[in-house]
Amino acid sequence: MAANTELKPEEYVQGQPVVEQPPVPMDETVELALLSPRELEITRCVAKGFSNKETARLLGISHWTVAAHLKASFLKLGVKRRSELAFLMRRIL
Repeated sequence: MAANTELKPEEYVQGQPVVEQPPVPMDETVELALLSPRELEITRCVAKGFSNKETARLLGISHWTVAAHLKASFLKLGVKRRSELAFLMRRIL
């Protein structure tokens, strides 16, 4: 028996079949441009292996501020873990 390969009406947009596309990887320079100067500074510290507290002491800010900047960086760059962020930054820099 052949599999039904017919698309359902909700799988069409403006009469064209909807085909899921893999995400397009962002250009690395675009990724860096998404970050503010402070976020970039903090993500560089992460890439070097510094903890939030070490980064805070180095930059003269609160470790809570470091965490807030890291959270924003995670969202902007689409990463979920500190190790992913470090890997990405090491590849770019």
